[in-house]
Amino acid sequence: MKSSSLSVLSHQVFKWLLFILAGITFFLIFLSLDKEITQRNIYILISFFVTLIFTIFYLYVNLWRPLHLFDIKAIQNNDTTLKSLKELKEFRIDAGGLILQRTTDLVIQLSENIHNATDFIEDIEKGKLTTSYKGIDSTQSDSNMLAKALLSMREQMHSITEKEKERNWITEGLARFSDILRHGNSEAAQLYDNILINVVKYIEANQGGLYIIEEKEDSEKYFELVSFYAFNRKKYITKTFHIQEGLIGQSYLEKDIIYLTDIPQNYVTITSGVGEASPTCILIVPLKINEDVIGVIEIAAFSNLPSFKIEFLTKLAENIAASISGIQVAQKTKKLLEESRWQGEQMRNQEEELRQNLEELSATQEEMIRNEKGHLAEIVRLRQLHEQNLKEAQNQTDELQEAQETTQKLMEEIQTSQESIKRDYQNLFERFNSFNIESKFDQLTSIRSTKKRNIEDYFNIIRNQMMTYSENKMIVDAMKAFKKAFADIGGHIKADELESMQNHVKEYYEIEFLTRLNINKEEPEKIEKFWEADPKTVYMQYQYISNNENETGKKHLLNSPKDGSQYAEQHAVYHPIIRNFLLTFGYYDIFLVDNETGHIIYSVFKEVDYTTSLLTGPYKNTNFAHVFREARNAKEKEFIKLVDFEPYDPSYTAPASFIATPIFDGEVKIGVLVFQMPVDKINSIMTGDKKWKEDGLGNSGETYLVGDDYKMRSMSRFLIEDPVGYFNELQRIGYNESLQKKIRHLNTTILLQDVKTEAVISALRGNTDKKIVLDYRGISVLSAFSKLNIQDVNWVICSDIDEEEVVESISYLKQMEIVN
Repeated sequence: MKSSSLSVLSHQVFKWLLFILAGITFFLIFLSLDKEITQRNIYILISFFVTLIFTIFYLYVNLWRPLHLFDIKAIQNNDTTLKSLKELKEFRIDAGGLILQRTTDLVIQLSENIHNATDFIEDIEKGKLTTSYKGIDSTQSDSNMLAKALLSMREQMHSITEKEKERNWITEGLARFSDILRHGNSEAAQLYDNILINVVKYIEANQGGLYIIEEKEDSEKYFELVSFYAFNRKKYITKTFHIQEGLIGQSYLEKDIIYLTDIPQNYVTITSGVGEASPTCILIVPLKINEDVIGVIEIAAFSNLPSFKIEFLTKLAENIAASISGIQVAQKTKKLLEESRWQGEQMRNQEEELRQNLEELSATQEEMIRNEKGHLAEIVRLRQLHEQNLKEAQNQTDELQEAQETTQKLMEEIQTSQESIKRDYQNLFERFNSFNIESKFDQLTSIRSTKKRNIEDYFNIIRNQMMTYSENKMIVDAMKAFKKAFADIGGHIKADELESMQNHVKEYYEIEFLTRLNINKEEPEKIEKFWEADPKTVYMQYQYISNNENETGKKHLLNSPKDGSQYAEQHAVYHPIIRNFLLTFGYYDIFLVDNETGHIIYSVFKEVDYTTSLLTGPYKNTNFAHVFREARNAKEKEFIKLVDFEPYDPSYTAPASFIATPIFDGEVKIGVLVFQMPVDKINSIMTGDKKWKEDGLGNSGETYLVGDDYKMRSMSRFLIEDPVGYFNELQRIGYNESLQKKIRHLNTTILLQDVKTEAVISALRGNTDKKIVLDYRGISVLSAFSKLNIQDVNWVICSDIDEEEVVESISYLKQMEIVN
């Protein structure tokens, strides 16, 4: 009935509109016949007519026709909208009327819905995510599409807000623990307690335990409970167990977290080391570094832990593992340092024993001198007596004329006696001088033996340190981390950025490196000899050398260039640890080299060989590259190779010796560890910390090393104490002017001072002996020499003292006797 009413209404309206349109058309035709109507007015009426036609068409299409179709379809389909409209007041439609009552009710209902929606949206905007939708409950939302959409939006925003709170909670927690780990106490036990206490409190658990993997002397691993905390106080208990025991062991073997919620009341010791409580849930998280588990943290709570707290503890475990690993490395390094100090103390005790022996020898020598002085005094007394007798005999010559023949005979006997006394006197001086020289030879031999033992022990200590360090888990992890990070370098660099970096690095080479290097060169070098254009090398040398604000010689102070790379992150972790090891034991530099490409992927001091390839780069023909290839090709884990000193350009031609060993991860070789040898330590042993007189070497004695090229491997005493006198001696013997200039500029005799003496030649042939020879200054010296027993190098050791100084005291006594 309603449908037919609407149809009648729409048709009636349309008919009336057509009737009006026809009337207007006839009116316009009439006007066009009137000659007095101007052309302009006709155009205005035509425009009005066209506008009216479009208006009628628009009303028909958008009002009457859709309303007619809507009414019919609503009745046919039993639409939910029509159902709600039926609740409105009934309306009537006359043949010429409008749907006024129905339209009014719909407008009122629509206004209320819009007002309710506006209030709901404003509450959501203010953060009231639990607000209700006025006039709509959960059973009615399906019938109101707008309400349903807004309620769905509220639930999604509430979910997003909760997840954002969880993410912020995780981020704040990681930052907080980052500060705890970074500024933690140097004592491991206190740091463990601090970590565990803060973890339990932050995730609002009730108790927890921290287990660290330790290793017995027989290499058997076990868990040790290093910290236990419950109910806001630390529990002082001790507990250890096997790594495959219980759920702690299961987490270690599977390298994954374990989360239990179904725990019986009497379930107290099967899975956990936290005691005999019956918590609601237990969370066990392994502490991993590069898939290696070094410990486990266990948390128990009397309420279930939400997933975001489990996620937080899983992420935090990586940071805790890295910190604990650093502590373990520091403890091992401290142990090595204590061992080194103990060995140094032993060496000092041996030197003290030598000094005591020398003092006893000097006392014996002084006693002999006193005895010999007594003998000389007796000889002088006899001579004086003899002269007195001669005088008396001379005075009695007149009285003894008759006994002239007898007196003559007596004179002949006296003459014979004088000659005998002179011979005895000469023999006495010769024996005393011989004894003095032999005594000094014994002293030099003792000094040489002690220094020989000290230098051989020092190289053995270095080999042991290198083997221990190469097997250290921190070094293995560092090698893998640097190797992976270095492989990823350069992929994101744009061509224009790379060109800018390349220009910056070249400028450093020209202004800084070559300027310093060419001071030590006879002919100036050019950049092409040292340049490696590999983008990785350019990028790394820019970040760590040319763009490093620290001056040359202090580039090692930079922990990270903060370029956002994975390499920078790893460098910030491992560089301070390796740098501390280097400074503790006095090495010149420490390198990690990729055994596949030959790239120096890590260096402490960052000289210009950093990140170049020892297989294809500018330093492939150096002793450094030679010792690397030896270690790279070695099959044995215990392989260690030492190479002799040679001038090394990246160190500005300073003498450089290297020792290398392969790094294995299990049975797989992953790289090579290289130490650049410390020259200062060798000099300290040879010079006795410049205390030559206390060592029994007087004013002209020294102990030094010589290689099979007949060049020094340690410093000359004379260059250290009296450089002017030293160079005067070199001038006197006509030593090479160019070498003199290098020695003067570099202030070293290593690899520059020739020592092809009789003693050195004999020692290189394997002889251990003592002789009086000419030294490298052309001066006669007492020399005790021997070959060193150091693997991979052919060196000898000589302890010398000027012969003139040795015989000086005897010559003085002889001269005094001649005067007398």
